[in-house]
Amino acid sequence: MIGIRSFLSSVIVAIGLILPTEVLANGSSQQCNIMPAHDNKKINILYFYVNNHDESFWHLHQQVTEAAAKSLGINLISVAIEEEYRHRIAYLDLVKRHLDSDNKPDAAIGIFYAKGEANLLTLFEQYQVPFFSVNTSLDEPTWAALQLPRQRYAQWLGHMAPDDYQGGYDLAVQLNRQPGERAALVAIAGALQSAVSNNRKAGYLAAADAVGFTIMPSFSTDWTPENSRMVVDKALERLPDIDTIWTAGPDIAKGAFIALQNISAARRESMRIGTFDWSKDVVDMMQKEQVVLSYGGHFAEGAWALIMLVDYLNGIDFVEDIGVKFNTQLEALTRDNIDRYAAFLTQEKWQHIDFKKYSKCYTPALKQYHFSATQLLHH
Repeated sequence: MIGIRSFLSSVIVAIGLILPTEVLANGSSQQCNIMPAHDNKKINILYFYVNNHDESFWHLHQQVTEAAAKSLGINLISVAIEEEYRHRIAYLDLVKRHLDSDNKPDAAIGIFYAKGEANLLTLFEQYQVPFFSVNTSLDEPTWAALQLPRQRYAQWLGHMAPDDYQGGYDLAVQLNRQPGERAALVAIAGALQSAVSNNRKAGYLAAADAVGFTIMPSFSTDWTPENSRMVVDKALERLPDIDTIWTAGPDIAKGAFIALQNISAARRESMRIGTFDWSKDVVDMMQKEQVVLSYGGHFAEGAWALIMLVDYLNGIDFVEDIGVKFNTQLEALTRDNIDRYAAFLTQEKWQHIDFKKYSKCYTPALKQYHFSATQLLHH
């Protein structure tokens, strides 16, 4: 057994790889030891998420995470990060308040806010509560300061985030015209200090070098549709050759589409907009042909983190399989698959998914984790 585990730990597992899930021969699953049937003895896990409107990425993230918790028998304490808590100091206070609860959590899942990573991790060390971070791109200086999970901060069990660099690269390549043609792409990024935006933009620039499409000057926004519309208005005025708009997020894409209504119909006809995230908003934009492509799938990271925490708390450490730092490979939502994915993303039938089959604790025959949003589509 030691030899097998040693071998598995040396294998790099791509998070987005889709492989058949192994289950018990009789199709059943076991009851994990520390999860009794009594509600008051379930695992308690804190889950911090950004509260947003019902069409957004974070709404989908919340819905899937809560469905996974119910399937896994977890008592999930969902904590909305409202607008006033969306910076490092206020967020730290919000987390501390819930860690001070009489009903101490067994673990927590949440995000980071820029420049507050070390203080947040120190807080979990002080309270001796295991923490799993999701959906937060970190830049190299931050990684150098924090080190890997479990090194400087023992309670920081793992980190899962979208591969924003590769996503930015893939989006640019797919937006490029057919072989032999050169698209005139303009990148409309997010905030200048955003690691998410910067990582996606770095991928875009790498694709320009590799593929050879025409690079236009890039522009930054505050991520909102209103500001993005004004920025794209200026870009279209300054750069009349633009025919493709690469956007770092769906609200930027919304603003870009609104801006296109101010140009001639002939010019607008040739325009293509690509973006990121899978959500009701994005599905709607794609069905209305406002955007042609969107990379996402990371809305399921909360569910995957729950599965790994359940296994970890039952003595099955995910480090032996996929390590402590791993990237979600973003997948493309396109005109070819939008009809197939639309119902999956909008009908909110997550409660019908048996998330236990992705857990090694509940499904002992499962040898490797296979985490991909498209797996949920085929549940």
